[in-house]
Amino acid sequence: MELEALGAITGEVLDAGCGLGDNAIYLAQRGHKVTGFDSSPTGIEQARARAAAAGVRVHFEVADATELTGLGRLFDTVVDSALYHCLDSDERHAYAAALHRVTTPRAHWFIYCQSEDNVNGVTAPMEAVTPASIRDTLENTGWLI
Repeated sequence: MELEALGAITGEVLDAGCGLGDNAIYLAQRGHKVTGFDSSPTGIEQARARAAAAGVRVHFEVADATELTGLGRLFDTVVDSALYHCLDSDERHAYAAALHRVTTPRAHWFIYCQSEDNVNGVTAPMEAVTPASIRDTLENTGWLI
C-alpha cells in the first residue's frame, strides 16, 4: 500500500507468488494493469474468483517462479511479498534470472522477505536471507541495486 501511495508502482505490474491475489487485487483497484502468478493452481483459482468478486481485472497464471514461461508480456514493476525467502539459493538465482528476462530494462523489483535481523525482537520464522546474499544473487543475474 505504501509503495502504491508513493507512486512507486508503475506500468505493467507483476505480483510474484501472488497466493490468493490480495496485492494484485488491491493494485488493480487503484487502476494498475496487473498479472499475478503462483505455483498453486488452487490459489490461482481462488485469486481469480476473488478478483471477479471485487469487480477488477487481474490476469492470473500458474507459473514456476524459476522459469516464468508463458506470461506473454514484459513488466515494469515486480512486487514480491514473501516469495524470495521461500526459495533455496539455486532457486533464488533462477528466479532472479527469470524475472530479469520478463521485465523491461528499467523495471523495479520490490522484495519483502525475511532478513537476518530482528524487528522489535521478532526474528524470522525460517532461514533468513542476508542482504549480502540478495545483493550477490541480483547482481549476478543482471539487476542493478
